[in-house]
Formats: sequence, structure tokens, C-alpha cells
Amino acid sequence: MDKNHSHGRLAHTLKFKLMLLLAVLVIPLIVILYLNNYYSVKLADEQMSSYTTRILENYTTQLDTKMANVSEYLLRMCLSDAESLNVSDRNDRYFYRQELHGELQKVIGFYDVVDGIFVYQSAYDEFAQYTRPTLDYGYTSEIGQYMQGHLDDILAKNAETWNTININNRDYFVYTLKADDTYLGAWVSAEEIIGQIESLQMGALISVQFMSDGRPVIQSACGANGGVQDKVRGAAPVEVDGKHSYDVSAHMASGALDIVVALETVPVYQLLSNFQWVIMAASAVIVILLLGSALIYKKYIFTPMRGVETAIAQVEQGNWDYRIEGKSTSAEFDHINENFNAMSSEIHNLKIDIYEEEIQRQQVELEYLHYQIKPHFFLNVINTINSMAQIRETSLIQKMTQYLSAYIRYTFRRERSMVTIKEELENVKNYLGMQLLRFPDSLECEMDMETRAMDVEIPAMTMMTFVENIIKHAFDMYECTKITLRAVIEDDCVHIVIKDSGKGFDAEAIEHIMQCEEIGEGGKQVGIVNIKKRLRLIYGDAARIIASNEDGAKIEIVLPVRSSVETEVHNEHTNRG
Repeated sequence: MDKNHSHGRLAHTLKFKLMLLLAVLVIPLIVILYLNNYYSVKLADEQMSSYTTRILENYTTQLDTKMANVSEYLLRMCLSDAESLNVSDRNDRYFYRQELHGELQKVIGFYDVVDGIFVYQSAYDEFAQYTRPTLDYGYTSEIGQYMQGHLDDILAKNAETWNTININNRDYFVYTLKADDTYLGAWVSAEEIIGQIESLQMGALISVQFMSDGRPVIQSACGANGGVQDKVRGAAPVEVDGKHSYDVSAHMASGALDIVVALETVPVYQLLSNFQWVIMAASAVIVILLLGSALIYKKYIFTPMRGVETAIAQVEQGNWDYRIEGKSTSAEFDHINENFNAMSSEIHNLKIDIYEEEIQRQQVELEYLHYQIKPHFFLNVINTINSMAQIRETSLIQKMTQYLSAYIRYTFRRERSMVTIKEELENVKNYLGMQLLRFPDSLECEMDMETRAMDVEIPAMTMMTFVENIIKHAFDMYECTKITLRAVIEDDCVHIVIKDSGKGFDAEAIEHIMQCEEIGEGGKQVGIVNIKKRLRLIYGDAARIIASNEDGAKIEIVLPVRSSVETEVHNEHTNRG
């Protein structure tokens, strides 16, 4: 309901209507321009992607053909020459190796895709490698040593395709065959193939990856000039900050891999006609005009309106001293601001009058409740004095008179309605002193007060009412009744516990106390009810009285610890009343 109402108010605001008008005029034009631009960019991207994909696929097809030719040659050689190379006679074996040496020297130049071809006879531990003459001897020797020790591992991967290996952080493609004890194979550097891909003039390369089952096996990050900058085996796809890219891929059948090339997107303005520039410029002009209109509306309409809204919000929160200062951008808003300030002052004065009347009304009610409590106390005191007079013990009557004098002085003072727990406790001691004079063996009192709690101020007669209630309802002259008083500060609240060792409350009494109802016939326990009413008037919902049973009746009073300023203000209002 509230959301619908707020939406309805927004639809009727001037700001909403102006923005809606601008939106109706501008948004369709921007949408048309955007769609045209989007279609142009999409078409250019598709054409570029199709073009580069065809280039990569053509290269991959040629690469597969060359590598397949090498594989077929090695297979033929394995079938025809492997037996000759495995003859036991050393001289014959040397003769065949010399013939093979001459042939492979020619083959390495014919099959330009490979960097090296090798022959290894494990039975005689004889390894021969034939590489391109441009390659460094130390570099090729390092590869030859690795091959000699890992040929079985390479064959174990896949004997039908070119496998990938890594030697000293460099990647290679290797094809290997085995006939009896003779190994034949060829290898090519992955950097060589990547360099050939970079020279295909597909555009600015970001990375080249060889993928197997969706995972990168070989990956290269390419520089702006086409050179290999970094190569990480098995890494995640390369991401280059500030570059928009797209991927093209082709399947490399000879290695059972997918070649994925990430290319930097060519700027659209290089692919679009001059008319595209006109569309983009028009869009920019429209946006600038829209922003300019919004700034004008903000300065001359929305900002003054926002000032009025802020002032209203401040008044709603109770800040009646808030005023709209300064001159507005128009005479109409100046008139509105002046009327608002005058109205705010008038409402402020009216609210002060109502507030003072409410304080006086609450003070009268507090005074009524305060005096409603006092006859209840004095009736019990008079009964106590009467009982002691019947005993005719002069010394006890003298002590009783001292206790009674202090008690009456505390009860009839009106200058303060809030007292410290220390003062309230002293009055309780006077009352219990009178009871102990009557029943010295039937009453015991234990007090456990936290030192810092003694200076906390509470409404007068708060503890006294519950102590008197114990004497009236839980005291048994034939058994010792123990009264326990405790006070402690926890979480900015003072917790006062008043407990006796009697029979405790029945369920109905606890319910009445918690609900602030009179207990017994005719509301005889009006004192407890009045205490709850007084606490509610002073503290609101922050005050709590909890009734329970714990080896007798237990009352816990929880009151927030008030500052000295709050207490002085309350006492001032009390005295004024």
C-alpha cells in the first residue's frame, strides 16, 4: 500500500514529468542509432572472424598435410630399413647407417616442417640425430639426450599422433615409431609453429593456445610486434587489460589438438563508412543536449524543490528550528520558502505549548500515584507501633521511634522524586529495623550491593514497596524469613533483585504482576501496581519488573542507568509540579 502510494506521488511530480518528456523524445532516437551501430559492429566482427578463421584453417590443413607426410615417411622407413639397422654384424650395421645418414640429410631439407629426425637403436645404445643446419648444436644435443631417455614415455601417450613434450620450459611436437629395438622419430619446436601462425597476417595476436579436451596444453602470449613473449604450460587463457579480443580456432588432426588464437578486435571506425561517423556524432550531440537540459532543470527547479523537501523532512524529524536560508533562483520559490519558515515557527510555538501541558498532566498523575503509595506504608507502620506499645518495652519503643522518625522524614520529603539506591537502601534498613525489634528471631536480611550501583538514582519507594510486601505476605513469625537484596550494573542497566525465602508466588500472582494488574480482593496490593505505573511514566518501555520463584518469591527490577542531567530535569519538573 505504501509502495503504491509513493509510486503514485512520484508520477505526479514535475521532475518525473519533465524527465518523461525528454525520455519520450530522445530514447527512440538513441535506440535507433544504437541498433544501427550494433548491427554494423556485429557485421564487421562476423566478417573479420570468418576471414581469420579461414586463414587459420588453411594453415592448419597445410600443417597437417606436411606432418602427415613426415609420419608416412617414417613409417615407410621403419618397415624397410629397421631390419637392416638391427643386423648383428657391426660393419654391416655401420654401412646401413651411412646410407641412412645420406638419405636423412636430404630428407631434413625436403620436409621443412620438422626441425629434426632421429634414429635410436636401444640394443646397441646408438643414437643419431639429423637437424636443420641453422639450429644450434648445443640446443639440438639437449633435445637428443632427452629423447634418448624418454622414448618409451612418449610412445605410451599416443603412438598414432604427434605428442607434446616439454624440455626446459620449451614445448615440442614429437612423432615416434618403434620396430624391434629401433626407434624412429621426428620433432618440431612449438615456437616454430606459433611463429608461423603469427606471420599469417590475421591481425594483432594476443595469444596462441593448443587445447586438448578443453584444456590448454601449450599456450603463448604474443607481443605487439608478433614475437613470443611468454609461454606457460597448462595455464588459463590469457587476458590482456584494455584489449577487446575474439577467438578463432581450427583442429590440428596430426596432433589431436585444437589451435585457439586470440586476436585483438579491430576498431570499428576502421571498418565502417563515413556515415557511421555522422551517426556517432549525432548521438554525442543528443547526449550532451540531454545532460545540459538536466543540469538546467536541476539548478532552477529540482535543487530549490529539494531544499523544500529537506526542510519538510527536518520538521518531520522534530527539528523545528530548521529554516530555509538564502535566496532561491526564482521569485516563486522565494515565496514558498518564506511561507514555510513562517509556518514552521508557528507550529513550533504551538507544539511547545502542547508539550508543556502534557508534562503538567503527567506530573499530576505522578503526584497522585506517589501519594497513593504513602498511606499504604503508614498503615503498616502504625500497626507496628501499636503492637510494640502493647509489649511496653520502653527501650524498644525508643529505637522504634528513631527508625520511624527517619522513615517519616524520608517519606514526606518532596524536593526529589529520584533518590540513589544508597538512600533507598537506608530507608529499607529503617523499616526492617522496626520489624526486627518486633520479631528478632524470625527475620534475617542479606544485602549484596555492587559499589558502583549505590550511586544510581531510582524512583523513591521502589525497593521499599516490595520489601514491605514480603513482610506482609511472606513473613512467618514461627519460622525465620530471609530477605535478600542485590544490585548490580550490567549493559547500562541496574538490576535490583528482592528475594524472600517464603512460599513464593502462585501462577496467578505472577501473571497479574507481569500484566500490571491489581492482586487480591479489591486490589489490595495496589503498591506494586503503582510502582509499575510510575516506572512506565518515567522510563517508558525500558523499565521491567520480572516476577518469579526461586526458593521463594523473587522480584527483579531492571532500570536503565540515567545520566545526572536527566535526573536533574526530572526532579525539576517534579518540584515545579
